[in-house]
Amino acid sequence: MNTEINAELILTNKLREELQSLKVQYLEKVAEWSLVDYKKCQDLKKEYFSADRNYISTNKNRYYELQKMYHGKISSILSMRIETYTAKQLKKAELHFESSINKLALRILKKGINVSKLTMKTGHIGVNIETILTDGNKNVKAWTIIAEGEVQCPHYRYLVK
Repeated sequence: MNTEINAELILTNKLREELQSLKVQYLEKVAEWSLVDYKKCQDLKKEYFSADRNYISTNKNRYYELQKMYHGKISSILSMRIETYTAKQLKKAELHFESSINKLALRILKKGINVSKLTMKTGHIGVNIETILTDGNKNVKAWTIIAEGEVQCPHYRYLVK
């Protein structure tokens, strides 16, 4: 049991070090997205709501959609300063990065790779990253799929083969 925990800790630390470029790139994307998201919320508030939070349009379907958004996401975002919102999004991104490194380490260990003989080689393919891990006998390939969009904060997942 102790050697399993030790191997997990060693692998997690090696992955964290090897994937620093991914972390930097990911945090930059989240920071950019949070600024755009905040501005979009401000624009929606100005365009669709009066100062007393009453809706300014005659389209009932859009009214209900925006009321739901305003009382949920928009009002909570705009209750913060932009710097606070960005810092909050970056903190969530840091936690996601750490969590995914831990999960990745466990998935790699399940492949039966010997951590004491481990070597890694990492490369970027566009915004995605690919890491080949080998102990001389077994090879494990881990790569990311990054998703982002107008309403979706940048996020990624690891695939392991």
